Amino acid sequence: MRLRVIAAGGGTGGHLYPNLAILEELANQVELDVLYFVVRGKIDEKVINSEHPEYKVISLNLRGFSRPLWNPCNLRTILKVLLEKSKIKEAIRAFKPDFAMLSGGYVCGPVALAARSLKVP
Repeated sequence: MRLRVIAAGGGTGGHLYPNLAILEELANQVELDVLYFVVRGKIDEKVINSEHPEYKVISLNLRGFSRPLWNPCNLRTILKVLLEKSKIKEAIRAFKPDFAMLSGGYVCGPVALAARSLKVP
């Protein structure tokens, strides 16, 4: 059996390593193709590229919201999310995943929205 999984979760090890543990266990049981969405320059990008070169990695240009939430800088953040969402949807369509596995961090928001809009469980 072969599974195609899109995954996202990072920014910190607390979001990244649970995902990696689940993916590694799945890979012990079935053939696995992984498309992992990461934030450019963060721990998730570095760790996955070095420890899991077999995963296809898509680096996104995202950042979290500034505080307070009404900070004008957040308009730029929202624009980045909208721009990256189309890139994410294209990648998901081309990959044809069986399901999505998201474990938190701001990379998950746009990936979850795109996956849901494409009816990926």
